[in-house]
Amino acid sequence: MTEQALAKLAAEQHGAENIIVVVGFTSAFTLSEGRIGHIIVETFLNGDPAEAGPLAGVTLGIKTYSIFEFENEIPTEIWKECSMHRKKREIGAENLEKFIAVLKKLRGE
Repeated sequence: MTEQALAKLAAEQHGAENIIVVVGFTSAFTLSEGRIGHIIVETFLNGDPAEAGPLAGVTLGIKTYSIFEFENEIPTEIWKECSMHRKKREIGAENLEKFIAVLKKLRGE
């Protein structure tokens, strides 16, 4: 099952207001190419803009967060085990801040 299908199922079973999508990125390119992140967020909010996946024409309104927004919530040993501190360095603070700002704006914060 695709991420879109799983999100749709979860929203149907639990209500979109009760779930969130957490995205992680493995390269600075993905974040610096802000359009990609924006498309991901738009898909879970307003439906698949490509009109191709399970969310084509389906508005769920699911809020999307970056895994890096939860850094202080995740135990340090797990964060390090997942090499998130290295990924954060690779991505760069400026790219990460820009992406999180986009997420917050789209969430209405």
